[in-house]
Amino acid sequence: MAVFVHFTEENNKESIIKNGIKLATIHYENINKGVFCMPVIPDFYATHQWVRELKQYKSGNEIIAVYFKIPDEELVLCGKYNEAIIETKASDSHKKFMNLDDKMGFQVIIKRKILHNEINKIKNIPQIIGWRHFPKSHEHKRCLCPACLSKGSYNSINAKKLKLKKLFKKLKETKEEDEIKNIIYDINDLKIKDNKEKKIKLII
Repeated sequence: MAVFVHFTEENNKESIIKNGIKLATIHYENINKGVFCMPVIPDFYATHQWVRELKQYKSGNEIIAVYFKIPDEELVLCGKYNEAIIETKASDSHKKFMNLDDKMGFQVIIKRKILHNEINKIKNIPQIIGWRHFPKSHEHKRCLCPACLSKGSYNSINAKKLKLKKLFKKLKETKEEDEIKNIIYDINDLKIKDNKEKKIKLII
């Protein structure tokens, strides 16, 4: 039997114990619903890498790990979140995950509900495991454009404030007309508003 782990909010625990893991909407082409999960391998960090990313969208609730078993021969979908996913046997998804040099961003989708009697255990886990925003995000500068920084993104207001301070400092130091125009355009793009759509005061 292949072992997987599904991450969810702690307030779903009782429902999962009674009814299993329900199907959720899947934002992949040609996949309407499914259960996101990860193959359980000896690498604890790789197995639980999605916890920190999920935590920021869960209204402050703790994320718990729900471990379950399904038949080795059952077909699942797997692959990295930003690449094409493939259909393979449950046991083969474990092998594929194990053999990756870079395991970050991997995920499995099961196209059916997980029954309550397939659940092996439910555990509380550390809430700071894994990456945030995207794998290896700490190696890249965070893009603050509207396409990359959606409304309500983690720490978005502070990130924009810091960027604005740097731009205003650069504006004071530069004397080239074209560079001044570019900086002004960048400043205009960074519109910071609170929940009431009022401008937040920025102290330079």
